[in-house]
Amino acid sequence: MTELDASAVAKLLTEFGQRTALRGGNPYRARAYARAAENLLALSQPLQDIIAQDRLREIPGIGQAIADIVAKLHRTGTHPAPEAMRKEGIESDILPDGSLDYPAAVLDRFDFVVASVHSRFRLGREEQTQRIIRAVSDPHTTILGHMTGRQLLRRPGYEVDIERVLKACSEHGVAVETNANPWRLDLDWRWHRRALELGCLMSINPDAHSTSELDLTHWGVEMARKGWVPKTRVLNCLESQGVLAISARPTDVSSPGSVGGYRTRRCASMRGRYAVRRQLQRSGGDTARSRCCPPKPAANHAAAAPATREAAVMKPMMTELARARRAARRASSTICPTRRSASAGANPVRTATNRTR
Repeated sequence: MTELDASAVAKLLTEFGQRTALRGGNPYRARAYARAAENLLALSQPLQDIIAQDRLREIPGIGQAIADIVAKLHRTGTHPAPEAMRKEGIESDILPDGSLDYPAAVLDRFDFVVASVHSRFRLGREEQTQRIIRAVSDPHTTILGHMTGRQLLRRPGYEVDIERVLKACSEHGVAVETNANPWRLDLDWRWHRRALELGCLMSINPDAHSTSELDLTHWGVEMARKGWVPKTRVLNCLESQGVLAISARPTDVSSPGSVGGYRTRRCASMRGRYAVRRQLQRSGGDTARSRCCPPKPAANHAAAAPATREAAVMKPMMTELARARRAARRASSTICPTRRSASAGANPVRTATNRTR
């Protein structure tokens, strides 16, 4: 294997520092990784020469522990301790028969799987419901993505019995996605209360197809707040141990065709998920009733029901668009004062004449 240079090792150290911070680990260790990466990038000599001369600890910010990590990353490109922090997932398509589009051997490699429907939207209500329930019952499925498949102002969602699907998600410990993409916002906030009553966990996902779309997550947060979802019922808000328990995969998998093997996989993969749910039920202020039925808002703060679904969804986006247009109009009026007068309905010629007087 080709040895990594200082730039590649620094990139990995930066990643490990970020993952340490995200996991809520020791903040000093996260900063130590970042500082070591910065100093590696500033080296004036090749990293392999410094390692050969056993001078790694002479670099500021690199002690014995980080020196061992740097040396192993340089030689092999990996290290057991940082690799343990890496978690990988994939979105798998739900096929018409309810199976996932990747074989079990591939899905076993991932720490979490988002199962979603992307085709055959015109199936009957019963057939579509059975299709999704079968995907939810797959032991590899961690999250059910955009349950109804709707795209606002583009197409309605497919016919599906949401109540039955939510019950299946609760039974099998699969989180229900709150898709934060403004075109989806799926599952609709009106179903959040029912999902909580059935014992479901929610997962707020941006459905990002590029890094710039990661910022869409805040729309999902707004939807969850509107549906009165507490943070203890959001997968993204759990501690790292809780997330790892929910995404746990069975180690002993028997033949997929065996009913007994299926149940064995199901029990093994569910054990960690139900443990987290029991922990949430026992936590202070999170009783069965308070979990499922958050307190209703005060009467003077209750928002009126939107006239249409589109109005409720598009209103905040239109507000931001109007705010941007006003900012652009103000900027243009600074350059051309008469344009602001014209936009306000005044006579630009008269205004200019008055200004010269």
